[in-house]
Amino acid sequence: MSLVFNDPNVYGLLIGLQGEKAGPLSGLRFEILYRKITDKIGLYHIDLKLPDAFRRLQLGQVTITLPIITVDIYTNGDFKVDFGFPTSLTNTSRCFAIEVFPFVGWAAFTSRS
Repeated sequence: MSLVFNDPNVYGLLIGLQGEKAGPLSGLRFEILYRKITDKIGLYHIDLKLPDAFRRLQLGQVTITLPIITVDIYTNGDFKVDFGFPTSLTNTSRCFAIEVFPFVGWAAFTSRS
């Protein structure tokens, strides 16, 4: 667990579980962050990564990987929802994926208001 407190600019909480002691919840990561953008607009950023045991599903010959979900909510009412959109063209670790040997496909989408 990590906390960030820099009043009034940034507040944050990160909860993450790793290792054997975490059991099936190993790999869980939840982050919530508030950041002041301007004097009138702030941003709440929420990031959720499911535990590895739940994120990767084996269904016979098909493997499905669930995406990392990110939600940005601005205090003026705008928002952005991100289902696994990659941070770069070569990093697909955040993406939704389907594997059927020998093929692998990745998908992601984002929505804004």
